[in-house]
Amino acid sequence: MWRWALPERVSEIIDPNLHFEEGEAANGHLQSADYIRDKAVECVTLSLRIGIRCAMESPQERMQMQDVISELTAIRNGWIHH
Repeated sequence: MWRWALPERVSEIIDPNLHFEEGEAANGHLQSADYIRDKAVECVTLSLRIGIRCAMESPQERMQMQDVISELTAIRNGWIHH
């Protein structure tokens, strides 16, 4: 099914012209541009998975809004503290 192919294809929707520069993480460690790009792909993938789960045909299969908020908060916190 198409939705299971998402992780392998998500990098296709990220603008290839975006330039990720190395930078300092919250813990003070230097992060490479490749690492930061990988984290961006991970965040987009996780966010899209939430969107797909919210759009399931059956209401019983859809995520509850409190779960959506919790997962989006976790994604944001993971990005901020990478």
